[in-house]
Amino acid sequence: MIKKKLLIPLALLLALSLVAIGCPTPPPTTPTTPTTPTTTPATTPATTPPEEEEVPTREPVHIEFRTMTFGGGGYIMGFAASDILNKYSSWVRASVLESTGSLESISIVGEDPAKRKRTIFLNIWNDWDKMTHDIAPYDQFPGYGADIRAVMSDQNYPLGLITLDPNIRTIDDLRGKRVSVFPRGSTKSDQMIWLVDTAGGDIVESIDWQYTAYEGYDDMIMGKVDAATAFVTEMIPGQKYTAPPKLAEVMSKKKVYFITRTWEQVRRGEELYGPMVGWATPIPIDAVAPGVPDQVALFVSIHLGWAVFKEFPEDVMYEVIKTLVEHQEMFKDYHPIGATYMPVKHGLLPIDEEYWHPGARKYYDEKGIGYGVDYFSEIYPRG
Repeated sequence: MIKKKLLIPLALLLALSLVAIGCPTPPPTTPTTPTTPTTTPATTPATTPPEEEEVPTREPVHIEFRTMTFGGGGYIMGFAASDILNKYSSWVRASVLESTGSLESISIVGEDPAKRKRTIFLNIWNDWDKMTHDIAPYDQFPGYGADIRAVMSDQNYPLGLITLDPNIRTIDDLRGKRVSVFPRGSTKSDQMIWLVDTAGGDIVESIDWQYTAYEGYDDMIMGKVDAATAFVTEMIPGQKYTAPPKLAEVMSKKKVYFITRTWEQVRRGEELYGPMVGWATPIPIDAVAPGVPDQVALFVSIHLGWAVFKEFPEDVMYEVIKTLVEHQEMFKDYHPIGATYMPVKHGLLPIDEEYWHPGARKYYDEKGIGYGVDYFSEIYPRG
């Protein structure tokens, strides 16, 4: 009993000693606000959004479209091309310039190395043979023609002869007649004389040629000439054609007949004058208007298209063609003839593939768009 009484005070003394030497005690349990567990980048994805990949940019490149006279269809299409590029290309910037025609453009651009690298111009491709062989009037720029490359077709203007006389059906019927053509030495007058010459004999010498251009329409109405030169605008190859205003005016007053040639004469035309007369553009019955023509008329054509010199950069040309083709439906918003800018026509020029600019060829090949002489011959048959 005495031992138990002694043990109790000893136990108390031991407890007090432990407190005195700082024996740790558990911390008080107080309520805490829950927090989001912390994470480390090594074990969890970053919470900040990833940076966007930088798209390489390049300095703007300035080009120019040298067209035809201000206000004409060629000028408007050049303006349209420039406007489309300025709106939809991220780095090609374009402007439009007036020109009196392809001869002036070839002269101005060809003699300037800087312009060769930045200028796209409208060219009459019917003169291709003259250009590449330095035949007059291109002999004043020797070597320039061989440096020119095709880019894209603009317009095809089927060209032929019309009459108000229902008895004149073929070019053979023009022997001894009075015929109005465009000014002497022009492509239009040359092609009409060559076309008529395929009838053979002395037919060219027998005709009273009047170099009166559009005045020939009024002369025909007044009975001063028997036939006149006319052209139509091709909207859809082999299907739809429209009459320009002056021809439409004649058609509103009189019944107009289209004069044709035979396929034998088409073949003779190629033998005599080369493919520009040897290719035929058949105008189907009713293709211009009801009853016009009233027979299939085998016309020749004026082929107008965009060209550059071979120094024009390939990557720039690729961007130009890509942008214009991707937005081709916009051309018609600038002028009705813009509706003709369609895949079937982009490569529709009678030029060998090797003379197409490589930037244009690259895009056309990627998209399966035809170009070159073989493709051209599929649309416009040769005799």
